[in-house]
Amino acid sequence: MLIGRYEEGTGRPYLDAWVDLPDLGQQGWVPFVVDTGADLSMIGPDDCQRLLLPPSLYDGAPHVRKSESPVIGIGGVLYPFLAKARLTVLAASGDAAAAIQDFDELGIVTPEMTQGYEFASVLGWDFFSRLDKLGFFRREQQLFLLTSHEVAPWG
Repeated sequence: MLIGRYEEGTGRPYLDAWVDLPDLGQQGWVPFVVDTGADLSMIGPDDCQRLLLPPSLYDGAPHVRKSESPVIGIGGVLYPFLAKARLTVLAASGDAAAAIQDFDELGIVTPEMTQGYEFASVLGWDFFSRLDKLGFFRREQQLFLLTSHEVAPWG
């Protein structure tokens, strides 16, 4: 079981993940909005700045490239940087296999790409589809995501 939270006021569901970007030499905690409608998980502009990821880091970094395909969403059309990453999400059950995922292409959206439009980091379907089955439930302001063996008893 993965544990998240709901943001007060907006009610947005979040999962906090430790993000390791080995080819950029950066790591840190990132609050991701749970967005099962997003195909690509991305680090948003504010978290990009907080992790000290200026665009100059990408020049010549191995395994980092600009996306050739656009990401289209509420914020418009973007061509994010794509980088290798490892995401670790806290798991209530201690099930490390469900909590750690490696990405060949995690999107990175710099502030320069957004033209002033603000949006949060997003944990998308490329993360959630790896969990096999997925169930969500809410208890007060906490979000719980159940993995396949935890969902099975309920159908």
